[in-house]
Amino acid sequence: RNQILGWGITSAYLDDQDILIEELNPGDPERYRTAEGWKPFVTRKAIIEVKDAAPVTVTLRWTDNGPVLPATHYDLGSVTP
Repeated sequence: RNQILGWGITSAYLDDQDILIEELNPGDPERYRTAEGWKPFVTRKAIIEVKDAAPVTVTLRWTDNGPVLPATHYDLGSVTP
């Protein structure tokens, strides 16, 4: 807060993300459906350093719509399109 501007908690209430369900190719789960046909995910490996433990390697994936969340996160696997 200052002489010209005051902030309130309402400034944080906004819809700033969408969750989309991508259709995987049944014959190749490394590809997803687009309007132009099946397309491969963009992937990148990342190493997460863990204190007092071995590093963990994860594979991150993206589609044209953005990053892919694993179905195990936030119980997304239970969503039926």
